[in-house]
Amino acid sequence: MIFVSIAAFCDPWLPFTVRDACAKAVHPERLVFAVFEQDVLPREVELRAITGRCGAGLRYRHAHPVQSQGVCWARAGIGEMYGGEPWLLQIDSHMLFEPRWDEQLLAQHAEVAQQSPKPIITCYPWAFEMENGAPTVAQPPSSTTTLVMRPVPEARLDPSSATMMFRTEHIAGRNPRPINYQLVPNCTYCEPEIGSVGLTEAKAREKGYEVKVGRFPFTALGKAIILGETEGFVKVVSDARYDEVLGVHIMGPHATDLLAEACVALGLEATTEELGHIMHAHPTLSEAVMEAAEAVHGMSTSI
Repeated sequence: MIFVSIAAFCDPWLPFTVRDACAKAVHPERLVFAVFEQDVLPREVELRAITGRCGAGLRYRHAHPVQSQGVCWARAGIGEMYGGEPWLLQIDSHMLFEPRWDEQLLAQHAEVAQQSPKPIITCYPWAFEMENGAPTVAQPPSSTTTLVMRPVPEARLDPSSATMMFRTEHIAGRNPRPINYQLVPNCTYCEPEIGSVGLTEAKAREKGYEVKVGRFPFTALGKAIILGETEGFVKVVSDARYDEVLGVHIMGPHATDLLAEACVALGLEATTEELGHIMHAHPTLSEAVMEAAEAVHGMSTSI
């Protein structure tokens, strides 16, 4: 059975998507649609008629748009409808399907499952428009459509598993590049924002590194003062022996955006000296990362 998750918000093409999925599946009776529809009027009767004709299952919830709390809330509601089906397909409420898509999906799943336990395959769908009730593809599929293979939500992120990003041509036998789980950015969208990547100071010491740390407060940064957002700081954790950046932790204005520079630094195994010597535009918030790197060696020019 394939659990097909659809969170729809005021989408007139929801019934078309379900109908197209059923019509182009080799085994529509193996499909279980879990629909959380956020619209003024529920369309459960219409959806049940569509799924009933092809033998598919339907689990349905409805909420008025004014009651909606966003897509994550809707996805959580769909999660409550999950019945332990072995395959999960999460899609938008306006999708086109290829003929025999279910067989193709399970075949690709079986192939990548040899490299990673419990993978989910996703792709960027074709863009299409409706003309006279029929879909017209606005953008032909690309030969380099990006696929992402990740564990299902309940699976643990195991650094030894072959979870990775790869392009469709990799399925033909090329070796995908594995993900380094130590370099996954962590973002918290609160006020002020929080972003971190790499090792914390405590974790670095636990791993046996001799640690040096640099800190820089946003109270000393010109752009933060201009914006009136001076709460927070940037902290750079480094290896004292080789000066390699081990982790960067930011709390402050646009912290989740500033984290990109830190991700690049860790990915390229940069040193704090290299990071501190890179010229940054002034006045910008990104200077805080540079200043924190300089602070590792007591070289920050603003404090």
